[in-house]
Amino acid sequence: MAPSSYTPQPPKEEAHQHEWQPISKTYAAPRRALIEGLEGEVLEHALFGVTTILWECVICKQLRKAYSLGSDKSELDELLDKTEMYGPQYIQRDGVTYVLSRYQVQQQPMVPLK
Repeated sequence: MAPSSYTPQPPKEEAHQHEWQPISKTYAAPRRALIEGLEGEVLEHALFGVTTILWECVICKQLRKAYSLGSDKSELDELLDKTEMYGPQYIQRDGVTYVLSRYQVQQQPMVPLK
């Protein structure tokens, strides 16, 4: 009888459906001044900027990194954030100035009823 060639196997991990949760997000803004001599993907990144999101599975702690061109925030969201942080924002277009500011509802004084 030949000796048994049993090799212990590491325990198999149970298969599961990943539950991805974002744990980190960064944005590299466009660098249009540096595009001379760039090509392909690097040129796209320089023209539009890149958002990088790091995801983690809440079950197995596996990490995944995702890239996308541009920002994941709209220009309006960015303007509103600047308004909250720095106050009114002034935008000029075709000789007309627009002001983006937070609106405060005016409180009417209480008048006692007779």
